[in-house]
Amino acid sequence: MTDQALNQQERETFLGSGAFQIGCNYWESQKGIAMWREFDAESINADFKRLASVGMRLIRLFPLWPDFQPIDLLRGCRGEAVEYRFGEKPLPATEAGQAGVSEEMMRRFRKVADLAEAWGLKLIVSMVTGWMSGRLFVPRAFANRNVLTDPEVLIWQARLVRYFVLTMRDHRAIAAWEFGNECNCMGTATRAEAWVWMNNLAATIRAADATRPIASGMHNPVADTRQAWSVPDQAELTDFLTTHPYPIFTPHCDLDPLDSMRGHLHGTTESLFYRGIGQKPCFVEEMGSIGSMLITDRLVPSLVRPALFSLWAHDLRALVWWCGFDYARGSLEEAPYDWCLIESNLGLFRHDGSARPVTKTFSDFAALMEGLPSDFKPLPPRTVDGVCVLTGEQDQWGAALGSMLLSKWAGADIEFQMCEQPLRPSNVYLVPCLNGNNSISRRTWLQLLEKAKAGATLYLSLDHGMVDDLEEIVGVEVLSRERVSLDCAFRLHDGTDVVIPADFRYVLQATHATVLGKDAKDVPVYVRAPYGKGHIFLLTVPLETKTALQPSATLSSACAAARGLYRDIFASQPTSRVFRISAQGVTLTEHVVSPGSRSVIVINHNSTPAEAQFQLDADWQIATVPYGRLDGSRLLLGGCDAACLNLRRGNTHPEVI
Repeated sequence: MTDQALNQQERETFLGSGAFQIGCNYWESQKGIAMWREFDAESINADFKRLASVGMRLIRLFPLWPDFQPIDLLRGCRGEAVEYRFGEKPLPATEAGQAGVSEEMMRRFRKVADLAEAWGLKLIVSMVTGWMSGRLFVPRAFANRNVLTDPEVLIWQARLVRYFVLTMRDHRAIAAWEFGNECNCMGTATRAEAWVWMNNLAATIRAADATRPIASGMHNPVADTRQAWSVPDQAELTDFLTTHPYPIFTPHCDLDPLDSMRGHLHGTTESLFYRGIGQKPCFVEEMGSIGSMLITDRLVPSLVRPALFSLWAHDLRALVWWCGFDYARGSLEEAPYDWCLIESNLGLFRHDGSARPVTKTFSDFAALMEGLPSDFKPLPPRTVDGVCVLTGEQDQWGAALGSMLLSKWAGADIEFQMCEQPLRPSNVYLVPCLNGNNSISRRTWLQLLEKAKAGATLYLSLDHGMVDDLEEIVGVEVLSRERVSLDCAFRLHDGTDVVIPADFRYVLQATHATVLGKDAKDVPVYVRAPYGKGHIFLLTVPLETKTALQPSATLSSACAAARGLYRDIFASQPTSRVFRISAQGVTLTEHVVSPGSRSVIVINHNSTPAEAQFQLDADWQIATVPYGRLDGSRLLLGGCDAACLNLRRGNTHPEVI
């Protein structure tokens, strides 16, 4: 089959504009990481049959690097390199031999791809799998070498990838290639060295197969392009970004129970963060419970169900679970399984073959996706109410996470960008937690002011950022600033009391600003001022990062009180939304299907059922309820569950499907 035989529809099956995909990372259930050396096609076939039966459609597959390129380097006098061989055998004068690739392993890989195709499974192929579950796996020839920077190693990696892709590009089961699994863990590299490594493999893959996308395969929530493996650098060289949103490995994400709002929105927020600053599609290619010490098996569905609905509603393409199977206990003598107690117990299926409760969650969600009416296939993009502009010298991920939680509490949706990027069109710009002397360039600041002058709302919160001309722009004079360590308590204009930890105290005096919140000494903390046709809001405490750093933030009434600030901000602009809901811990996205039709996804992040009051604009009615229950003007939501609604303009009667 030629490259051209892969038509556009097939190329988009995985991550294009089609249906949301669910799947799992895969090592064979009986052998684990030894699956290629101790190959058992019957066991793999049984595994794939079981995975397909519960709705899995996407498999992330790992050709272990030293198994597929099993080369040794023979040395001579004084350790001088002489020749690469397969053990004692010279490399054959074949394409595979000159690439240092085992033809037997390639035959085994093709057999696995055949089995996947037979069960309707698509494969993400993790090309240079040199890092897995805490252990480095490299060919013996490259022992004690930095496999990310050594030029000779880079040559052999390119040979492996070129031969592999050329050999397998005809197979319809393959949906995408990626560099490998978390390859930034395979060694140390500067930013330039990391870019060269990624570019070497990306160029090699594209030269061999221009029909399939390249995914990153990495997890590294760094926006700063001065650092190695930054999201913008990955985005420059790949077609899809990937997140691995494990709470214990991602800053600020293990401060609430996993089956609460922070846990539900972790994957969504991180993937939107990547997508916004990278300007490439993104999907969750690793997510898991990380064992029973974080959350018990019976509660994992309360984490996964809302996460699935949220990822789908935010056009984040896929959720790939870690992993398909618990590994058989006989393999525990092999590292990394005997290094870490949790590595063998993370599957959809246990050692005895029984399914964990979360497996049914995936199966039910797959059935729902299949049965949804056409207005949800594909789900149109969500309505976005504002742009969060992230700046230098700050905890960008913390600012993004806090902004996301606060926006969701306020019933709004945001997207992210870096301040160096051209400002995206919006009626609301959030610039959270300005920090440092060089956090934002003057040209970006002037562009933001021009947006406000033209009618937009600009919101700015301060950590210890420096901004000129605040009196002229916002109508406040800074009398003094001091470094402190205190809880800044202030009261909003509606009587709500808010407490936010602060590291700096600004003593302001309002000149022409309207004071919306002040502390016990009557010092303004939160103000608003007109600016041209628009508005500027200023908050003198870093609400967003402090929200991200606050334990139990999504469960705390004190933190929830701060959502009033964000409601003020978004209420300053007209909205195109027609559906609103009033219930704590319940969020929604609204999707325009046509001028007279909209889809709404509502998610209950509470562990208990919710009866959420909703309001609709005049002339709009709920037409169908493909998932969920209605009781008059109340939406009945199960704990950690969701609802799907279709709205129509005009008179109609709701139909529950």
